[in-house]
Amino acid sequence: MMQSKVKPLHSKVSETSSAVEHAVGKLSSMESKLKDLDERLRSLALAYEEASINKCRQYELTETLDSQLSQAAYFEQVGKQYNHSIILLPATIHKANLADWSLNFLQYLLIVARNKFICQV
Repeated sequence: MMQSKVKPLHSKVSETSSAVEHAVGKLSSMESKLKDLDERLRSLALAYEEASINKCRQYELTETLDSQLSQAAYFEQVGKQYNHSIILLPATIHKANLADWSLNFLQYLLIVARNKFICQV
């Protein structure tokens, strides 16, 4: 009679032990996966931070270049107007007068550039 009561309990313990071993194996596997995923998450977070920093630098560079291109386009337009004015001058202008006129125009361009820069700030 004792054997009839102990044998089912013994088989139940054996089944439970097998289930526990299986669960422990799964837990170990899941912990390993978790560790790998945490490491990957840290790596991705670092890469994202570096990409964000690079994005900010590129944005600043783009803004600077855009500003410089706008200024260059403005000076090109002013220069074209200046060249058009030179063509309209009578051919009798002496070289000395033309040099003075060129110097005055360059001074004018500097003043315009300063004023444009001050207005932007």
